Amino acid sequence: MVTTKGNDFKRGYAMACSTYRQGWGMGNNTEGIGAAFKDQLTEPGPWAFYGVAMGEMLPYKDNRVWLDKNAKDSWAFLCFIPM
Repeated sequence: MVTTKGNDFKRGYAMACSTYRQGWGMGNNTEGIGAAFKDQLTEPGPWAFYGVAMGEMLPYKDNRVWLDKNAKDSWAFLCFIPM
């Protein structure tokens, strides 16, 4: 929680989001003919939400991680060494 106002923040951040109906292109590359086919294409799909947040940080010499060459996670990736 931010409790003070200052101008020492040197980098930026961004947030973006979008909502849309899925299936808007469901008639593309679909064969069909007749009233039933057309009616099927007029039914909108379910709603979907997309959100993303980004942040920057300055490259300080202390901003680094170490990997443990002997420890792997469930996907066989190397694990971080706690600092």
